[in-house]
Amino acid sequence: MPKPSIQAKVKTFPPIPAEDEESVFRYLDSTTSRARIGAVSDKIRLGKVAIIGIGGTGAYILDAVAKTPVKQIHLNDGDTMLTHNAFRAPGAATLDELRAAPGSHHG
Repeated sequence: MPKPSIQAKVKTFPPIPAEDEESVFRYLDSTTSRARIGAVSDKIRLGKVAIIGIGGTGAYILDAVAKTPVKQIHLNDGDTMLTHNAFRAPGAATLDELRAAPGSHHG
């Protein structure tokens, strides 16, 4: 039995230049208003955010925070990217990079 075909239409809109000189964005965020999450976005309109640890979970938090109106993001992570933590990070290191890393026991 053939599967029914699903048709999806994507709505796209042209970018609108940001009018606010102090905006961290180069163009207007039109998604927030369409998703009706303006109140949530306003709550995180902060001057500075610090993320301690940007491995597995921290990298995803960084990605999410980077899409908000936060003016500064400070990152701190003292870990060396090794086998035990590299697999969790987005864009994980290659095997060759891990083998060549200082302190690696795989070379």
